Amino acid sequence: MVFIKSFCVVFSIRLGSIIVGIAYFIEAFICSVLAATWVASDPHKSEHFIKEMLDELELLHFSDVINRLTKNPSPYKELVLTVCCIRLVVCILLIYGAYYMKHLFLLPFLIVEAIRLGFLVFLHISAMQIVKQNNQDLGLLIGATLAGFFILLLLIYTWVCVYSLYQVLWRLRPRDQHKNFNRQPLCTPEFPPKLYPAYPRNSYRSTIPPIY
Repeated sequence: MVFIKSFCVVFSIRLGSIIVGIAYFIEAFICSVLAATWVASDPHKSEHFIKEMLDELELLHFSDVINRLTKNPSPYKELVLTVCCIRLVVCILLIYGAYYMKHLFLLPFLIVEAIRLGFLVFLHISAMQIVKQNNQDLGLLIGATLAGFFILLLLIYTWVCVYSLYQVLWRLRPRDQHKNFNRQPLCTPEFPPKLYPAYPRNSYRSTIPPIY
């Protein structure tokens, strides 16, 4: 079952997956630079900064983690940098797999991002509990909850787009993928018209071969 048939209504799931890969690569690259800066920074400055930020907050079940982080931040720094580098690699594999229609190259992205989404959902729920514990402003709690919910919804949508492309490519025989790619590199195989309607020939998108 293909969950979605187009990305943001306008684009195909193949082009959408490439867009997702590029956007996530830029985000992962920025995070990698920040993580590398954090790794190279003085650990005492990191400890002082974390203590200043979180000293007066009631952190609930995160208290032990924060205490370990302030005492010995080096393992956490290396973990964050490693995760960022892994995400850079899986984004490159996603772009390559979507462009050349190789479904196995989409799997690393799907697995890594599924784990990250699960962690972000847990982090969002925990953060809202901390906000509720330390702030009596109901408006702030509702606004933060809704903002986090819509961000998570967007991230889940991008993951579903890539997963839908994986489902479609998984059903295709490698021979058909190779044949259709050689015929028109930027177009995926001819899918059933009812599920994958073609773009109009007089559309503005005709200037760039559409990626179905």
